[in-house]
Amino acid sequence: MGGATPHDRSRAVTQQWSAITNAISRARGRREDFEDADGSLSLERAIETCSRLTEEALRREQWIAVLSHDLRAPLHSIQATTRALSAGDLDEKQRSQVKRIDHAASRLATLVGETLDYAQVRLRDGGIAMQRRRCALRVVCEEAIEQVRAVSPERTIVLRASNNLEGLWDPVRIAQLLFHLVGNAISYACPTSTISVTLTSNVQGAEIAVHNWGGPIDEAELPFLFEPFRRGTHDGSNAHGLGLGLFVARAIAKAHGGGIRVSSSEHEGTTFRVALDGGGPVAATHAK
Repeated sequence: MGGATPHDRSRAVTQQWSAITNAISRARGRREDFEDADGSLSLERAIETCSRLTEEALRREQWIAVLSHDLRAPLHSIQATTRALSAGDLDEKQRSQVKRIDHAASRLATLVGETLDYAQVRLRDGGIAMQRRRCALRVVCEEAIEQVRAVSPERTIVLRASNNLEGLWDPVRIAQLLFHLVGNAISYACPTSTISVTLTSNVQGAEIAVHNWGGPIDEAELPFLFEPFRRGTHDGSNAHGLGLGLFVARAIAKAHGGGIRVSSSEHEGTTFRVALDGGGPVAATHAK
């Protein structure tokens, strides 16, 4: 703005301020919330309104977190009961009914878990609780993929890893990240195609790449792909849930000092690449 006049600078500031207040008004309130009695824009009133809206949002997210946490106990009780019943002497009809209850409880537990993670990320200013310990990333991924295979036995999921990649990881969170990424691949991939999970070491620590063949992601969707409560709209989707999976996966990657990037095209398929910091030197011991 070296050649701008004072009038030009004043007009630019007014335009920027107006744009900000208009955006906030569209989101939650009314333009009157930011104006004085004479109709002029008020910085003080805007600050007060933003503060109030922030407090309201915080209370809502705290309520969501408490509710989600409290729902876990009865859900775990239902799941434990269905497992005990399944081990008993049931006829075919009873076993089918118990299986449906267990499936519904597991699905609900997943939704509650995603909601709790979402609230936790928001309340912790973008962070997520972590418990790192030294373990082999390959073993963590193998176990997670086996659980996905048990739920979707009709899908072909291949793990490629030449090294164990021992480092300081949170195995529970890494498994959760894989559930979301592989589950996302299952939702959008061609039913007969192979979903591959590839582990490699890098300067930072390790990279997990999840690839699937399916319809490419629309370029217009890419900037918003990891936002909460959003779903892809490309062809072939049978996705379900809250639309929090990729949001939580990115939070887990960030908590590991890394991030997620995605590439998608008709000829190369879709690949999510997760960079992870191993919390120090990563031992690339040979996988047995």
